[in-house]
This record gives sequence, C-alpha cells and structure tokens, in this order.
Amino acid sequence: MRGRPFCYAKGNNIQRPGEKEPFGFDFFLAAEKETAEVRVFLDAGERAFGLDTMTVTHGVASKEPLRFFIIYFFHGTNETQDSFIGDELVKNAIDNMIDMGICEPFLMVCPTYYYDYENRSTNHAVFVDEVRNDLMPAAEAKYSTYAPTADDAGFTASREHRAFSGYSQGSGVCWTVSYRMLDWAKWFVPMSFSTPDYLPNLKKAMETYGKSGTDIFFYICTGGKRDLAYEGTVALANAMIADEAFSYGTNPAENNCYAAISKEIHQTLKGRFNLYNVFQDVLFK
Repeated sequence: MRGRPFCYAKGNNIQRPGEKEPFGFDFFLAAEKETAEVRVFLDAGERAFGLDTMTVTHGVASKEPLRFFIIYFFHGTNETQDSFIGDELVKNAIDNMIDMGICEPFLMVCPTYYYDYENRSTNHAVFVDEVRNDLMPAAEAKYSTYAPTADDAGFTASREHRAFSGYSQGSGVCWTVSYRMLDWAKWFVPMSFSTPDYLPNLKKAMETYGKSGTDIFFYICTGGKRDLAYEGTVALANAMIADEAFSYGTNPAENNCYAAISKEIHQTLKGRFNLYNVFQDVLFK
C-alpha cells in the first residue's frame, strides 16, 4: 500500500496516461493513531463578502511539531468549507497518510468563496484580496506555521512551506489566487479544472513576481475521460511541457510542474487521491 500512488501519468506527453493500482480500501478506515481534528470558525475582521467562517483542520498524529506546513483548500461548486475535510473518508485518508509517514502533520484551511450561498454568488478576483488580507493573517496568527510573523515579511520568508489547492470551481479559484500569491507560496495543486487559457496569466505572474524555475511548483490533477476537466487539464499539461519556462517531472530541485491523471470521475472526494499522490511525489520536499 505505501509507496503506491493511486493513478498518475509519467513521461514527456500525458495524452495517454499510464495507470497504477489503487491503494487498498483499508486506507479509508480509521487510522491506528487518529489525528486531532480542530475545527475553528475564525472571525477574520471585515470581509468584502461578509464571509465569517472557515474550517481549520490540523493533524498531530504521534508527534506534534512546533511548526506546521499549511494548505489552503477551496471547495467545489455547490459545496461549503466543510464538504471536503468534513467527509470521513477524506479525514481517514489524511489520518493514515500522517500515521504512515507519507506526510508530516499539516494544517488545512478550508474557506468558502461564496458570499451569497443561496444564489451561489462569487467574485474570485475580490476573494483573492480576502485570502491575502483576512484569511491568511487570521489563520497563521492563531496556529503555528513556518511564518515567523503573520504579515508580508513572514509569509514571504515561509513561502516554501505553504500550498494552495482546490477542486473543480475551487481549482479555478486556486489558479486565480496563484496569479497574486507567488510571493507567499511555492506550491499549487489545482484539481479537476484547468485549461491552457491559464498559462499566459501564470507566466505574466511569474514575471511580475520574479519567480522562475524551481521557485514554484504546479501539480495539476484530473480524473479520466469521464471527468469534465480531463481534456483541458491534459491540454494545459502538454502546453507547459512544451514551454521553456517549465520543466516537467517530480523532482522539485529540477522541475516545476507535473500532472496526475487518474481514471476517476469528477467528484470532490476524489481529491483525497490527489493529496496522496502530491505528498508522495513532491509536496514540501
């Protein structure tokens, strides 16, 4: 079970992804050493959308480091900040990854980008302001991350210990966030919604922030052909492979992009497989 990613592609062209065997069903049962799950609703001050909640989960397993890696995860369409991390299968998968040593204990912050859930109203561009000005300072002032201070200087100094991710519409939010977050984060894991149209904005952001080569890492994910995001994600991955600004592979010391393609459908809970893969392959290494 350990050391066997769910399913992903390797090579210089991922149009015909390879396949790996899935890990066993017991991976989703309760771990021997259950992590401590902490859910805290934080008042992060004045919000453009009146957004007043986010879910914070932090696992300590058998040891509790003084500082935690941190992942900001954005949910999918019609979901809330609890939809992903609140599912028992996801929680058990994370518990087992920590218990098995696949990853160190980490913080996962799950905000919502809806400012009117009933009407599913969003403004992703303005939401980025909330992430930078409200959510990150609130979360990282309360919990122990690698940021020495919860401000620009602290976030800049700790960018290699911070990741952003999201599924479906949350993946689109992850991309939007990335264009203004390269100074504060190295790792980006958009899941099941990507398109080549994102590449020009990313390259412009890289130029703006002076980031190149191994200063960043994008680990893009999608399900198989039954996943509506499959074609766009494959097209983007191949565009990145062909672009001299990117190096495709799983060695963060040499590469800055990779694509994980599974046989799965389009469903947020499949993101637990992506988390397993990205921790196995590159994340925070």
